[in-house]
Amino acid sequence: MRTVGSGRAVASVVLVGLDPEAMGLVRETLAAEAVLPSSSISYGDAIEVVKRSRPDVCIVGIGRSLDAALALAQALSKEAPKVTLVALANTSSADVILSAMRVGYKEYVVLPNDAQRLRQVVHDTAYAPDDDDEKGLVISVAGAKGGVGSTLIATHLAAELAAIHRVLCVDMDFSMGDAATMLDLTPKDNIIDLLPRADRLDERMLTASIAMHRSKVHVLPQPNDLEKVEGINPDDVYSVIHTAAKAYQYVLIDVGMHTDSATEVCFGVSDIIVLVTTPDVISVRDAFRRLKLLERLGIEKERVKLVVNRHRQLAGEDRGHPVQPAGPRVRVHLGRPEDRGDRHQRGQAAAGSEPQVRSRPGSLLHGRDRDRQHRGRARGRPVDWGGRLLRQLVR
Repeated sequence: MRTVGSGRAVASVVLVGLDPEAMGLVRETLAAEAVLPSSSISYGDAIEVVKRSRPDVCIVGIGRSLDAALALAQALSKEAPKVTLVALANTSSADVILSAMRVGYKEYVVLPNDAQRLRQVVHDTAYAPDDDDEKGLVISVAGAKGGVGSTLIATHLAAELAAIHRVLCVDMDFSMGDAATMLDLTPKDNIIDLLPRADRLDERMLTASIAMHRSKVHVLPQPNDLEKVEGINPDDVYSVIHTAAKAYQYVLIDVGMHTDSATEVCFGVSDIIVLVTTPDVISVRDAFRRLKLLERLGIEKERVKLVVNRHRQLAGEDRGHPVQPAGPRVRVHLGRPEDRGDRHQRGQAAAGSEPQVRSRPGSLLHGRDRDRQHRGRARGRPVDWGGRLLRQLVR
């Protein structure tokens, strides 16, 4: 799970209230120490952005408005106490420094004179030990649009991992979540029951609220009554995911197709974001929109894995490779064997085999997967697609 102080090679930084000259100085100073945003945000937008992205460091310019900068530090000290606050000024003043320290700023710097101090603060924050030694891998599965199979993929990946790991599947689709229905479960509790207790949630409370599938997948579902889904606090969502990552080795989050504050929190803390689309024009276009949204949210492209679900191809569609949207390359293609044009796979499909994963032709896995399919047919066993999809996503 991506959290504050996770020991990454570089720190994540949010810039607030900086003019172009100050932005240039910060970029020059922290070029090798931090992941910097493309622009500075206003004082009014800072709290929402910090709560959503949860950076390691927040650098606030106090030259434009000292009162706004001091008020922001007071608010962030309560809303995001783990974020290191740094005041950036044009000149040094003893009275201003004292005021800044009183409201929560850890450092007060003037560039370029204090460049080394700023680099050290950011470096120390990035490598600060976390209160938890290890957290599980968090994978969010999102759909480009409805009906592309995101819930199916999330639940099947969870089942694949549950054979040897502790796995939790969390349904974060507050509009129309159906992970429990996909797994044929009728749970007593759901995620809405946990959110009011999120501030005191621990691993024991979490595990007592989940439902268990026969595949050993633990499930935290959505309620059947949609009227209960209102007024979701992003901090509560973060607390649930944070506790889940401490209790489980893998946390699979089905975020559905809608984007809200809870979804943005999920994207922000996920180690891997799986974007599922189908090869039709509308779905590919929606996938492109989703990729642009992730980019605006500050999500690194390396975390986004694009999966094309070819399980149901439209009649008359090109049987070759589907359209490649701009952005991350297609990791895997999901589809039934009869969509492939291979007579051996068509024969297996006639016998009622499960959907499969096809590696990209020319990749190292492509040959191994082909050999494995022949061995599986020879032994009379179905070829599983969850394991291969998982290998493609995490490699």
